Amino acid sequence: MRAALRQVVHRHDALWSTFDREGKTLRLAPELHLEVPVVDLIGLDPAERPTRVEQLIRQDAHTPFKLDQGPLVRVQLVKLEPAHGLLIFTAHHIVCDGWSTNVLLEELSKLYNALNRGVKAELPAPMSFATYARAHAEFLKSADGAKVEAYWLEQFQRPAPLLDLPTDRPRPATKEFNGATYRRTIARRPTTTSGRWAPARNVRCL
Repeated sequence: MRAALRQVVHRHDALWSTFDREGKTLRLAPELHLEVPVVDLIGLDPAERPTRVEQLIRQDAHTPFKLDQGPLVRVQLVKLEPAHGLLIFTAHHIVCDGWSTNVLLEELSKLYNALNRGVKAELPAPMSFATYARAHAEFLKSADGAKVEAYWLEQFQRPAPLLDLPTDRPRPATKEFNGATYRRTIARRPTTTSGRWAPARNVRCL
């Protein structure tokens, strides 16, 4: 897994980048040697492991990145059982968005499986960030780029209306960006007449 992680990061030089304090200059390091620490929880009581994993995730999520120093991506491997572990992968949104995360995970899976089998992973040659940036700049100068820009300028001529959503508590005086994800599973139950499955009623999702 260490080798697969380092290979996938090596494929994408945007992950090696740092930014100046004014946010005007992007710098690409010659390379990034990714540290992959391992947290061993095998000796911990199995009942205590979920709490410890949650602590590790929270601690990592609340550790800020230094944009002018880097690296802007970090990982941890958590050993839960001899053949079962957890990967904590954290990257700053300035170098890795949702789409990029999907690309990284797909490549990581292929690299990891290939290394386990002792074969070479079949992956396309990566595009450097400089090549992508030049292609994007040329597109913006083209006729198609001008049409795209004109479309969005028209869409945002008027600001979007503010949403007046009901909340269960007043908004804080100081704006914060703390958030959470709540997942709820809606159970299904069979009807008493036909025997077919029907959605359960009176289920409230947060």
